[in-house]
Amino acid sequence: MLTIKKLDSSHVQRLRQLALEAYKDHYLHLWDDGGSWYMEKSFSIEQLSDELADTKNHFYIAQQDDQDAGFLKVIPMSNLDGQLGDGYEVERIYFKKIFTGKGLGGGLLEFAAADAIQQSCQYLWLKAMDTSYKAIHFYQKAGFEVIDTTTLDYEPMLPVLRGMVVMRKVL
Repeated sequence: MLTIKKLDSSHVQRLRQLALEAYKDHYLHLWDDGGSWYMEKSFSIEQLSDELADTKNHFYIAQQDDQDAGFLKVIPMSNLDGQLGDGYEVERIYFKKIFTGKGLGGGLLEFAAADAIQQSCQYLWLKAMDTSYKAIHFYQKAGFEVIDTTTLDYEPMLPVLRGMVVMRKVL
């Protein structure tokens, strides 16, 4: 059973551990340094503490049978350039590898959509690596459509893997 709990600054160590484990399970192939630069940039205690303290960010932990399975970071009222209405960004949705493919991601997306509707947002949006075919298919099955592309400019990232798609789901 999926349980979703909101995180606050007192959970920074727990979030860091979960973020590192989930990231290592899925994204190290993107980097010429094995992801070290990105993980330090994005998942250091200082960085995560700053993000947790910023009231525009909302973090949630996903648990399966009382085990930390993954986490969700959303930014309500985050508008996408060129889109009408109020948006709700799903910035991160990460799971440990042993919990992928069990329907938990769909549960987190449903949770995000319900929260977005409660906050009177008109659409959800997110970015996904353009080579993450399974993730893109998953989001499309959940009602998202590709509306744009972009490229990351992180120097340690392998140049052929820097492409991203921007996806939106109208609520």
